[in-house]
Amino acid sequence: MDDTAKTDEAVKVYEEAALRFPNRHLLQYNLGVALEHAKRFDEAIDAYERDIRIDMYHSSGHLRLGMLELREGNIVQAMLSLQMFLLLEPVSDRSKGIVLLVEKIAEDTYKEDPKDVLKNDHEDASFSNLATIIKSKVALNSNYKS
Repeated sequence: MDDTAKTDEAVKVYEEAALRFPNRHLLQYNLGVALEHAKRFDEAIDAYERDIRIDMYHSSGHLRLGMLELREGNIVQAMLSLQMFLLLEPVSDRSKGIVLLVEKIAEDTYKEDPKDVLKNDHEDASFSNLATIIKSKVALNSNYKS
């Protein structure tokens, strides 16, 4: 059995388990991880969102969601998820790298993904004003008043 078959099998198992036990956040989280490995990113985002709806204090769910949102070019959603991760896990080996990543995003210097993550034609309208402020760096200016 190759890795793709194992990943597909894992997705199926987690989907069945999540249906039987819908309030178990780790099942949703693990389903998200399996979906991410299967490159089913939109479904993985949904699974991570279910995970953190069930347990909003699950730092790993916020981290994975933030990284996927960043990959998909959803900067505002990524920043919110990554900031929540940092609130939940401020001092850890993982948080050090995320602080640097958040700084790069805020400074508009994050270019590690070949896809231009700062441009997203299908950004959620509810975040459009906030996205405009972040992308223009207005909020980083000391004279900015909300």
